[in-house]
Amino acid sequence: MSEAHLRLVEDRAPSIPPPAPLVGRTLDGRYRIEAVLGEGGMGLVYRARHAVLNKALAIKVLRPEVSRDAEVMRRFQQEAQSASAIGNHHIIDISDFGALPDGSTFFVMVFLDGIALTTAIEEQQPIPAARVIKVARQLCDALGAAHERNIVHRDLKPDNLWLPRVAHGPERLKVLDFGLARSVHAQTTLTGPGVIFGTPAYMAPEVIAGRPIGPAADLYAVGCILHHMLTGSPPFSGSSDSTAPPSGEALFAAHLFNPPPPLPEHVPAPLRELVTRLLDKEPRHRLGSAADLLAALDALSEDLDPARRRTASEAPRSPRRPRRWLLPVLALTVAAGVAVSFSLSEASG
Repeated sequence: MSEAHLRLVEDRAPSIPPPAPLVGRTLDGRYRIEAVLGEGGMGLVYRARHAVLNKALAIKVLRPEVSRDAEVMRRFQQEAQSASAIGNHHIIDISDFGALPDGSTFFVMVFLDGIALTTAIEEQQPIPAARVIKVARQLCDALGAAHERNIVHRDLKPDNLWLPRVAHGPERLKVLDFGLARSVHAQTTLTGPGVIFGTPAYMAPEVIAGRPIGPAADLYAVGCILHHMLTGSPPFSGSSDSTAPPSGEALFAAHLFNPPPPLPEHVPAPLRELVTRLLDKEPRHRLGSAADLLAALDALSEDLDPARRRTASEAPRSPRRPRRWLLPVLALTVAAGVAVSFSLSEASG
């Protein structure tokens, strides 16, 4: 496999100059651009505000070279609409589309005040197993809803998983960027021959090999993400030198041929086994579905969470009520005891 035969289109900052920032402009007469939130290979993400409703929003503006491809845009809009129609509370909704004078396309999402999972990993690495499982369960809930509609995300990674800030209650994961999502039964693709869309560090072997892509590809990416959370780095670096930036070709080879590195001993054994299974090179050897993975995580959660580990024998028991058939027996016994006592009293008198 050589770069001459395989070109990677990864959603990360490219070497070409980005389009001119739109900060200070108003798009479509409604969306006032306030700041740049992030940048990727397909475009820039801005924080915006609705000019009338004064509501904070996030707007992704696709690069002109992406927007000018009619087939890419047709599929992009079709899949974005499908993803939005999933209606899962862990998947961010796309509320509007529009176009700029230069031909760039933009779409509008709710603004999430929080951090990417990437930042959470950097702040707390490694992340404790209990928190890893809680995040993974929510991710599985989102993927299960998407897979039921035959939609595969295809670019799951910590950058696309968002943890909004909450004043009270548990973390609420949001899955972003279904821009590469694809219907399992689609006859057309966003990519041409020899072109791969995605992020190498989390890419399933079948994606790299150009084989049919199904929900198992997302489950492989989940395995990579779990490994990243538990260790602070993805399972494959693509380089023996930890300080060197990984190359796409080296990462491809690692995903295709290298066994995943073992997880540290402090990670519970059942969780280590689960991650290893998710990283199997053969899709059919991974778990069958996101629902199966969610069930496995639920079982692990019960083992790790002391509050859920209480057995029935440890739970407080309510006072046992006497069985109904015992009441007449008790009554007869008491009556017999009274009669015997009365007879003895007479006899002694």
